[in-house]
Amino acid sequence: MSKYHKMVSQPLWKLKGYNLIQPKVPKVQPKDVVKRWNIFMHDDVMVMSGANKGEKGKVINIDKSRNLVFVEGKKLIKKHIPITPQTPRGGTYPMESGIHVSNVALIDPKDGQPCSVRWERVEDPATGKLIRRRISKLSSLEIPRPKFDPSELEKKRIKDNKCDTLLEAAQEQTYFPTLASPPVPGDLRLKGHGLW
Repeated sequence: MSKYHKMVSQPLWKLKGYNLIQPKVPKVQPKDVVKRWNIFMHDDVMVMSGANKGEKGKVINIDKSRNLVFVEGKKLIKKHIPITPQTPRGGTYPMESGIHVSNVALIDPKDGQPCSVRWERVEDPATGKLIRRRISKLSSLEIPRPKFDPSELEKKRIKDNKCDTLLEAAQEQTYFPTLASPPVPGDLRLKGHGLW
C-alpha cells in the first residue's frame, strides 16, 4: 500500500449533492475552434488529404463546433439503422462523415485548382455599404458566396403526420378572458394576500 493512498478522494457517486449528469465535453477545445470560416454551405471544394484526396465535391453541411465540413459523396461511412415504424426496412446505409476544415480547400474559379483565399472590403455601388468578398490568392478572382435557396428548407421540412394536431384544433380559441374575473378559478385564489 502506497503512503499516498489515503489522499485519494472518494468516488464521485459517493459525494453528496454531486450531479452525475454532466454536459458532454466538446470534442474541440475552445482555443482550437476556427473563428473565421472561409467555407460555406454549397461551396465547391477539393479534399486535400485522406482516402478521397484530390476529389472535388459540394459542401452539404458544416459543424462549426467540431470544425468539420461534410462533402457530398466523400468520406462515406456505414450507418446501421434499426427497424422502427419510421424506418420499416432498416439496414445499413452509406452516409457522409465529417472532414476537418483544414483538409479541404476552395476551388479557384479560373483553373479549377485548390486555392487559399483572402478577404477584401469593397464598397457596394448600390447601397454604398462596405461588403466583404472572398478573393482567390491564386488568380485574384472573386469566389462568390453561394446563394441561399429556400427550396432546400422545404425539402427538409417535416411533413404533416397523422398524429399531429389538426390546424383547426390548434387555432380554436378555448379561453375567453373577462374583466370581471381573473384567470385563476375562484377556489384556487390566494385569499388574504390582497390579490383579489
